[in-house]
Amino acid sequence: MRDDGDQEVWAKPMSDGSVTIVLLNRGDAPSTVGVRPDETGLPLASGYRLRDLWTGEETRTGTLVEAEVPVHDVVVYRIWPTE
Repeated sequence: MRDDGDQEVWAKPMSDGSVTIVLLNRGDAPSTVGVRPDETGLPLASGYRLRDLWTGEETRTGTLVEAEVPVHDVVVYRIWPTE
């Protein structure tokens, strides 16, 4: 979906209307990687529900999904509009 050098964002629409995103850091230092949910194909909404697919933790966000991604690592979320 997006390649910004050491940072990449991948998105995959799911059959239930959610989107799974991968925030990838290929760099040699931790990096904040982010994406607007509407860039992933989700409809515009006032908020979004996020599930971290590694930990199972659920949170909510507004119009930006971002995470501090460790060196050579990924953060993976599944996202749904809250409306």
